[in-house]
Amino acid sequence: MFRLNDLMSMLDIPERTIRRHIKEGMLKGTKIGGTWRFSEEDLTNYINHANIRQSQQKLALSKIMEYMNGFNSKDNEVVFIKNIENLDYSKSMKISLIVKTLKNPLYFNMSKTGKISTITFKGNEEDALVFLREIKEITL
Repeated sequence: MFRLNDLMSMLDIPERTIRRHIKEGMLKGTKIGGTWRFSEEDLTNYINHANIRQSQQKLALSKIMEYMNGFNSKDNEVVFIKNIENLDYSKSMKISLIVKTLKNPLYFNMSKTGKISTITFKGNEEDALVFLREIKEITL
């Protein structure tokens, strides 16, 4: 089960937006003791919702374009996009949780279109290398 803070962190979505999506029925969950909890199925359905997928893709593209045009870039910063075919839910959750262990990730997004999962990452070079190694271990 995932909590509201887990979703905020993994998806880079503000709490207010997630609560609005719950109210609108885009995100299903269970309230236990005043705390929202979300199953893997709830999260998968939410991520696959057309509006969420489209807004996440627009956000990712915007951040990439800013970086490529020299905005919001710093020394030692790396941006990469990695496509992985047939990434199951368990492995995608493990990849999402790796970001929490990094020192200074600036941006992370993972989206899925058909059989292809696309990971977009922006951060310092050290974190990028660690993250890529961890992804490789998970997807072997």
